[in-house]
Amino acid sequence: MHILSNEQQAELYGPPSVTEEERELSFSLNDNEKSKLLDRESELIKIYYILYLGYFKQKAVQLRPELHTIKNDFEYIRDRYFPNSHCVIIQLTPNQKYKIYTKIFDVVAIKRFGASSALELEIFAKQAAVSQNRAVELFDEVIDWLRIQDIEIPSYNKLQEIVTTAFNKEKNRVISIADSVLSQKTQRLFKRFLTDSEQKQMFSYIRYEGRDFSKSELNKELEVFDILAGIANDVLPMIVILGIPNERIKYYAELFSEISLSRQKKRREAEFNLYLSCFIYYRYRSLVDYFGDAFIFHVDQIKKEAHEAANAQMLKVKSSMDDLMVEGAKILSFFTSDSKESFSSFAEAKNKAEEILGEDQLNNLITHMSRSKFEKDRYFWEFIDTCKSKITVTLRNILCRLKFVDTVDSGLLLQQVDRLKIEVEEKGLVETIDNRLAKKTKDYLYDPARNLIATRAEYHIYSLVSQRLHNTHWCLDSGIRYQPLEKMLVAENEVGALLECVNAEAIKKDVSGLLDDKLDELNKMLSLVPCRVKTKENESLILERHDGKHSWTIKKVKGTKIVNPKMFDSVPKTDITRVIFRVAQDSGFMDDILHRTGKKRTEKFEEKLIACIIANATRRGIYKMADLCPFSHDTLLRFEKNYLTVENVRHSCDTISNAISKLKIFGLYNYRPDYIHASLDGQKLHSRKNTKRVRYSSKNFGKGKGLYANSLIANHVPVNVSLNALNVHESHNVFDLLYNNTSDININVASTDNHGVNRFNFALLDLSDWEFAPRYARANHVFSSMFDVVEGEGEDDWSLILSEPINRKVIEEGWDYVKRVIVSLHQKNVSQQDLVARLSKSSPSDKKLKALREYDRLIKAIFLLNYVNDGSFRHYIQTALNKGEAYHQLQRCFEKIGEGGGFRGKSDKEIDVWYECSRLMANCIIYFNSVILNYLLENAEVTKNDERIKVLARTSPVAWVHVVLGGYYPLEDLRDAPDLLALAQNIMVA
Repeated sequence: MHILSNEQQAELYGPPSVTEEERELSFSLNDNEKSKLLDRESELIKIYYILYLGYFKQKAVQLRPELHTIKNDFEYIRDRYFPNSHCVIIQLTPNQKYKIYTKIFDVVAIKRFGASSALELEIFAKQAAVSQNRAVELFDEVIDWLRIQDIEIPSYNKLQEIVTTAFNKEKNRVISIADSVLSQKTQRLFKRFLTDSEQKQMFSYIRYEGRDFSKSELNKELEVFDILAGIANDVLPMIVILGIPNERIKYYAELFSEISLSRQKKRREAEFNLYLSCFIYYRYRSLVDYFGDAFIFHVDQIKKEAHEAANAQMLKVKSSMDDLMVEGAKILSFFTSDSKESFSSFAEAKNKAEEILGEDQLNNLITHMSRSKFEKDRYFWEFIDTCKSKITVTLRNILCRLKFVDTVDSGLLLQQVDRLKIEVEEKGLVETIDNRLAKKTKDYLYDPARNLIATRAEYHIYSLVSQRLHNTHWCLDSGIRYQPLEKMLVAENEVGALLECVNAEAIKKDVSGLLDDKLDELNKMLSLVPCRVKTKENESLILERHDGKHSWTIKKVKGTKIVNPKMFDSVPKTDITRVIFRVAQDSGFMDDILHRTGKKRTEKFEEKLIACIIANATRRGIYKMADLCPFSHDTLLRFEKNYLTVENVRHSCDTISNAISKLKIFGLYNYRPDYIHASLDGQKLHSRKNTKRVRYSSKNFGKGKGLYANSLIANHVPVNVSLNALNVHESHNVFDLLYNNTSDININVASTDNHGVNRFNFALLDLSDWEFAPRYARANHVFSSMFDVVEGEGEDDWSLILSEPINRKVIEEGWDYVKRVIVSLHQKNVSQQDLVARLSKSSPSDKKLKALREYDRLIKAIFLLNYVNDGSFRHYIQTALNKGEAYHQLQRCFEKIGEGGGFRGKSDKEIDVWYECSRLMANCIIYFNSVILNYLLENAEVTKNDERIKVLARTSPVAWVHVVLGGYYPLEDLRDAPDLLALAQNIMVA
């Protein structure tokens, strides 16, 4: 097993890149390090000692570099420390190198990798292998462990041996369990999938996933559920015994679903059983979630249609009654004090009234006036009567297949549901309802003879179930997103051991010391903010007093347009095909696009890949792309199926992101040195096809159906993205996007707008070593709701206090549960998005989460004080969000190239591939521009043009005015890539 490519090995074991500015610091020596420079040693040894020590402090690995890669650094050290030396660089002998590294280990805190270290690493690798899907992911975990433990990185062969052994042992372990635990009946059934012709069709049938909640798609999924239900009783317990996280189960399941039946036959029978079991486990549980979503969707749809019908009927009746109301007013005027009419008897008054309105009309008016308050409800339930098929077929079929878990109720509704299932199975209709569940609606659930109206009663029960599911007061047995919170979290007895594997220091601190630090910081800021306002140091925060009431004004920061900077107007136009190819040459991202089956590359691989990337990125699809490039539709379709997986394209995006981050211009965008401030924001995307994620939303009313992309942008680079349904709150993705950022760009702080804020994100990110810095649209209201002003004796004597003091005792008493939540988020047992969503929807009275909510309030208070105290901090938050908006404008430009039709993918997976291609093409343009700007920066530094450096720090690489995105794509002469230095020179002379 070859885990790293030759290029990746060379990068890991090659000398670090040291710029001229960094050399002075990198190769400086302290007194202890100087003490190892012995006079009796040759200048060559001394120079190499300084050189390798400088490298080792940056990368803890014993190097075997090519001489040409270290020559400049060697000569710098010689000229600096031995100016009169004529020593030339030559290769060291093994004995000389051993002697040098012996000295180095004497002066650094990093330990040699020896037998004891190897044993510890093997134990760690064995534990970590349980949660890793691929060997390269385990390799990265091992490198991180060595760094944290301050142990040198051993040879690649040694690491590969340890990782491969641990990975294969773990894989063989789960295969053997699957083989031994599965019943013989289930194993025979699995074998028939590969041999029996009828079962082959069934095999294809269960792999198909419903695209939406329409009746036809729902019926297909109900059939699949019934097929899997019997097998699941055997598979589900077996998967639990495996003891692997859900992310790994999902990985096996997706791997299985993407591979053809012919390739499945080539696997070992035990391996096939494992992959199929994982597929069934994940498919079955996903179906439970699908039915939960479908149930809520159809109940809401009926409710919405019923309200619309009731409103329409009310308008119709009101319109017909308008004339009668005018005449009725004349009759009522008989009884006013200034009435001109006088009657000697009631009979005379009645006769006069009948002249104005007939008896039937008068009775209709009286009925309308006496019941107008209740008419809308009556019309609502009359419409429910017309929905019998949806209620008794669609909704009933879903409900009868679901097993509910009641987490907060008294059990009354759950008993009613159990009774309903029995009644509809035996009698075909609902016969009873507990009136305690229908206090507000019971008048409409019975006819005048007090007989229960079955359809209405059944709908009412379903609406109550839907509310419980939506509010997560009810959960679904065997679901993934709908499972109880306790099942989402790791077991209490595992928290201590798993905490050591969490790559975050804050949660590992003693809670008492952590709170001391945070409360000290809070108190300092509570004193500092009023002081700076009183002394006019902070003029952006204004306290106003009116009649004993206090109000705050926080001056807002204006955004600026940062796309298509004018300097790119002077750059000659370049076709997007050549932009992508040039970036591929520089970054090597095409090496990440591998054939699904491991076959060698097809002929004209680069040209076909570029064609598919552009087709998907611009939402055209390969069908239209075939008319705009030299390749046929069939050729592009075959290439896309073989090469374009979500995983492949994401790795390519990471490769480009990493290449951008290594440019000096990338660091110039930082708010402060080596401190990366990212932003997260959502963008509505259109889709022509229905999928489970594609839907309409009230927020985007009139803009058509679609979904949204929540993107993580770091210094203009889109490092991660999550595609979601429009009813998924943006705040649920913040931790998910940060944690699953697989690029080398390490983010320190993340900003969002109001949509990224919930009751837990401040705490979750702080305890995972990230800072959360949202921009509040109405920051003055948020600030005044959290802090009170205490007036002193003097006119300008006032202080700040929290409206509600932090309850330290609550945090300390509930800290064990807080650690359990954080460990669960880091363990991949469940999707971070699902877990954060469940936390966000939890009841405010949930005592278990009280400590986490209180700690979140503490971190939020500290942030708000910093937010109002530092105008430059607010400005940079706005700047970070502007960078995200610039990326969204580039995506909108891509959509316009495809005539604004949106995605055409038929499934969520296809849309994922299309959008990742879009992100890849955006990354290529950003890299292309970043290199040009980097040349300008290097020139400005050489010429000491400080003004230009300041301009470049504000110049965005998100520009496409000089890139030809549309038209015909000849895909010829790609290797005649543009000279980026020459393009930069065009700007210099402009």
